[in-house]
Amino acid sequence: MQKRIYKKKRYSNKLVPFQWGWLLAGGALIISCLLLVAIVTSQGQAFTNDATIHLPVTSITATPASIRSDATIAINADQLTGVFPLTAGGPIPVPANVLHPTNIARINIDNVLVSIYAGSMARTPTIGVLAILRENLTTGEQNLHLYQTAQPVGALTILTAHNTILTFSTAKENGTFNLVTNQFSAVG
Repeated sequence: MQKRIYKKKRYSNKLVPFQWGWLLAGGALIISCLLLVAIVTSQGQAFTNDATIHLPVTSITATPASIRSDATIAINADQLTGVFPLTAGGPIPVPANVLHPTNIARINIDNVLVSIYAGSMARTPTIGVLAILRENLTTGEQNLHLYQTAQPVGALTILTAHNTILTFSTAKENGTFNLVTNQFSAVG
């Protein structure tokens, strides 16, 4: 009988470090998951309802090679200008929990490719928004800004893009947006 008790104690002592290791690993995994959830939810709450919203990262710097690696941009940026449906525009640089896009326009202004994504705010769909990505084709510098309508007009849809003026429509009226002054103007 004494041999069995001795073996049981010896065997159970070997399991203790093994169990503690699994407990620590499990605890670390749970803490990591909770931190990840906290980070993701806090990023979604970082936006306010100002008339103009700037993303937390308002300027993204890229090397000229990263922009020129796309052969269509390096060959002729003018071929990419105009108003396009979402399916023809490629990936949207704004998360879906921020912007519900309707369509896209691109304009080349002084060797800066300006991509405009029209739509509404995801959390308040009555607020129209333009997400404007400017890419300098010479230096590779990029920046992204969001501009909201002051009134709850609903989603914006770009009708035309000419020089530095965008014409857009809403459910109630048409309007313009000046790409130089970054200002909305209502057109009756």
